[in-house]
Amino acid sequence: MTKLVIPIVGNSDNIEGHFGRAQNYAIVDIDEKGNILKKEMASNTSEHFGGVGLPPDIMLSFNPDAIVVYGMGPRAIQRFVEKGVSVLTGNVSTVQEAVEAFVRGKLVPLTRDPYHGEGHEHHHHH
Repeated sequence: MTKLVIPIVGNSDNIEGHFGRAQNYAIVDIDEKGNILKKEMASNTSEHFGGVGLPPDIMLSFNPDAIVVYGMGPRAIQRFVEKGVSVLTGNVSTVQEAVEAFVRGKLVPLTRDPYHGEGHEHHHHH
């Protein structure tokens, strides 16, 4: 079984463009054939929404095998990779498409964020 965590827009099935700003996350358990065994939704309780912690830490708390996103900053990618979680991207716009692409091996590892060029750094002061 594989567990995917996918940032989504509101209560929809659409993937959020910027993972840190996603209001919710779809947490999807799939078998090796791509059948969805379980699908849950969790809220983004990070400091972006007045909670605590950073989005990667919240996403890691779900113990995912992989994260599916459009883009992510290098530090966040590194954080997932250090924990053994794949950060994947692809030409998908919904959770269903992401699951299908994952099963068919159509998602690729995100090594750096193609949408955030040089000079785009988040500075969090603690």
